[in-house]
Amino acid sequence: LVLDDGGGFWQGISAAEYLAERGADVELVSPARAVGLGIPEESVANVHRRLRSNGARFRALSQVSGVDGTTVHLADVISGEPSETAADLVVVVSSLRVEDGLAAELAGSVPALVAIGDCAAPRRLNHAVLEANLALRRFHEGRLGSRSLVLF
Repeated sequence: LVLDDGGGFWQGISAAEYLAERGADVELVSPARAVGLGIPEESVANVHRRLRSNGARFRALSQVSGVDGTTVHLADVISGEPSETAADLVVVVSSLRVEDGLAAELAGSVPALVAIGDCAAPRRLNHAVLEANLALRRFHEGRLGSRSLVLF
């Protein structure tokens, strides 16, 4: 069982797809009206198709209320009606965190350093692209050293 409650974005969906491609019996559970609502419009149909072709099942408008051994207790998000399903593994997306080890290691040892994307804060790719563009503009304007290093 993969819980798709991180806004319906790639983390849970990717985990489900990875497991389903390797033959696992996967059920995606989402408190939203559908799984993968955070996936970009141009990608969601293909993601759903790949998941379904690998046997993944979808359960929308449900949330996990508890796990007892291999029994997963669910509740309908609208009515609160309980239900159960069985799972040998429950995958939950945990808090995202900064990956700034390399930036910290390089700080002070390079003429300039710009940390963007997950190196600065967990976020989506479009935010990292914007940050990269802003860093490149600062470099072009001479506001960063000629040997600047941009970390994603």
